[in-house]
Amino acid sequence: FYDAVWIASTAINLANSHIDGGTVATISGGVIKATAGTSSISNTTSFSNDGTVEVIGAGVELDLINVALSNTAAGTVEAISGGLLVLNASTINNGGSVATVSNGVIEATVGPSQIIGAHINNAGTLEAISGGALFISSTTIVNSGVLQANAATLTIDHQSSLTNTGSLAAINDGTLNIQSDVSGSGTATISSGATLELGGADAQTVTFSGAGTLQLDGFANFTGTVTGLADGDVIDLANTVVISASY
Repeated sequence: FYDAVWIASTAINLANSHIDGGTVATISGGVIKATAGTSSISNTTSFSNDGTVEVIGAGVELDLINVALSNTAAGTVEAISGGLLVLNASTINNGGSVATVSNGVIEATVGPSQIIGAHINNAGTLEAISGGALFISSTTIVNSGVLQANAATLTIDHQSSLTNTGSLAAINDGTLNIQSDVSGSGTATISSGATLELGGADAQTVTFSGAGTLQLDGFANFTGTVTGLADGDVIDLANTVVISASY
């Protein structure tokens, strides 16, 4: 469908469907739902969500391509039960909720994507993968699943907050840059040439599982434990001035 006006006040089901251009909106609790195959929403002139945009079920994919999705406080964007939501050079902004539930996956691929001013509840997987990048700003993040940079860069700015009871991971030459404070009982893993960069307070355990780099932008803020150190691993005390040394 091209250059149409889609306004969902009840439910629109997408199954191998493609909306390109035009105006897309959910109002008064309306739902846009991908339930089968691979569907996409691309190049919209306006995309507002006062209801729910969701992808449900293993093998079901919804691609947001070059769109700016404006969430209201009541808006929810979610991947459920193994569903895959792909951000392709797209932005979710202005508030609302972003969630992965029951093995749902949200991934940023092909160009830079952003999530701004939202509440993220990640109980599945939230990741940036090869070819993509994800920037998260001014957002409250609760992670009980996997939040990772996989051969790509995922950045969380200092205006955000992160509660981690799950797993943070930098893998396959990816960079996970967390400038916010990190709280909770979760862990972080570095492997395969990747970099974990920490800028805020963090008392969690960081494990090297193969060669990689732990970059501490404010080393005094890190009070956690580092395990798995081996030849080739690097701990970079960035922004640290050495005033004396002995050997």
